[in-house]
Amino acid sequence: DPSLWERLREADPQKICRNALVEYDVEQEAYVVPFLSSEYLCIPKERAILPVKEEPCTKPDFEFHLVMLHYLLEAKPLEFSGRWISEKDLPSGESFFRGPHSFPVDSLLQLFDSHIELFSQASEILLGREVDFGDAAYQFWVLPRIPILAILWQGDDEFEPSLHILFDDSISSQLKTLDTLWALVNL
Repeated sequence: DPSLWERLREADPQKICRNALVEYDVEQEAYVVPFLSSEYLCIPKERAILPVKEEPCTKPDFEFHLVMLHYLLEAKPLEFSGRWISEKDLPSGESFFRGPHSFPVDSLLQLFDSHIELFSQASEILLGREVDFGDAAYQFWVLPRIPILAILWQGDDEFEPSLHILFDDSISSQLKTLDTLWALVNL
């Protein structure tokens, strides 16, 4: 949406930096935004988001732009609470996050179900920090004010394997719409 770029271009960089915990490069007129294990330059005057270094883990596509712009415009200077919630605990989340808006975890489950060490290696590449949940779990700082928790449960004779994505309960203050949160998980 061009209006998001315009709002960001007109915004006070100091306020954006304080709210989103990002830096501003005055020479390039760009926000320096950490995303998982990479950094990106968000350049409002050019309507561009570029990786700081070659070969980032996430390619800047439509969903990436959507998440990045909404985050920079909506983030609030709130502390991480450490209280984890699922998407179903968000207002209207139970009805929104189903069908086409279910989190895309099936391919990850097929890959990681019997290979927890691979889940751990991939998580550590993305700067995940191991935590004590499920059969394996990692906390990621996707954006500076947005941690997520990925919990892997291996399948057995009684239960199907599962991968749960949880959010700090401040997530609704950092990203205001459920479709933006869905895009974040897709990334």
